[in-house]
Amino acid sequence: MTESQSLPINFGGIAEAEFSSYESSRILVWPIAYEGTVSYGGGTGQGAQAIIDASRNMELYDEETDAEVYKLAYTRSKNRRRSNRRNG
Repeated sequence: MTESQSLPINFGGIAEAEFSSYESSRILVWPIAYEGTVSYGGGTGQGAQAIIDASRNMELYDEETDAEVYKLAYTRSKNRRRSNRRNG
């Protein structure tokens, strides 16, 4: 079993309930399968789940902010500060 296969099945494979539970979420990525307008070659209905699966392999660390950004949005809602951006 690879590391990504052991992660939770949610966007980003985020394991901490504090950042990934429905109740504490500020943004919801909801994979809805839809093939209502497909005229040739079905299979697009699996695309939404494929995005969730692929996100479990993405890097969550961001070099610009020197942090895991999904944690910043949650922890700095009242006390926001500017990040050290290269372009401003």
